[in-house]
Amino acid sequence: MANGVTPVEPNPDFLDDVRAAAGGKGVILACEGGGSTESTPSFQWGKASRSLTAAYRIIKSDAVSPVLHLKGGVYGWYKTFGNDGFTGEYDTGNIGRTPSAANDP
Repeated sequence: MANGVTPVEPNPDFLDDVRAAAGGKGVILACEGGGSTESTPSFQWGKASRSLTAAYRIIKSDAVSPVLHLKGGVYGWYKTFGNDGFTGEYDTGNIGRTPSAANDP
């Protein structure tokens, strides 16, 4: 298990799917925890995440530009802005079950 998620096989069409979805524009990537390349007391070498890994793959391949990453993820957005920008309610039932919910990830 990684970040509370059971790993799956990589999507061989990932970069093609990103190009198609972007439609010639850039992309913004986000996941629950967001990840970071910055050192913190909790994560000395940064915090890995699915969206950060995807951003790396896209940047390395030059598939799309620009590539932006939502620091702190959806949870960070929720902590900062509440439900502004969301449709429906954010499910806080699983908060704290993974290190991505640390106060200073």
